[in-house]
Amino acid sequence: MLSRKALWKSKDYDIPVEIIKHLGEVQGQHWVLVRSGSAETGVPLKELRFEEETRSENDVLLILENEE
Repeated sequence: MLSRKALWKSKDYDIPVEIIKHLGEVQGQHWVLVRSGSAETGVPLKELRFEEETRSENDVLLILENEE
């Protein structure tokens, strides 16, 4: 099962987040809905870092698609 916890490496801050779902692809980038505290926002999947350093974007997308 996917650990839904990740670190969002934004340009200004590193923010702990929980992945909610895959939002789709825009201009070749996959976007996911994340939650931090009570706020939710969409972020590019490539800006997330996981404890499992070997996890690729494709691994995450496959897991999210199988859970829908």
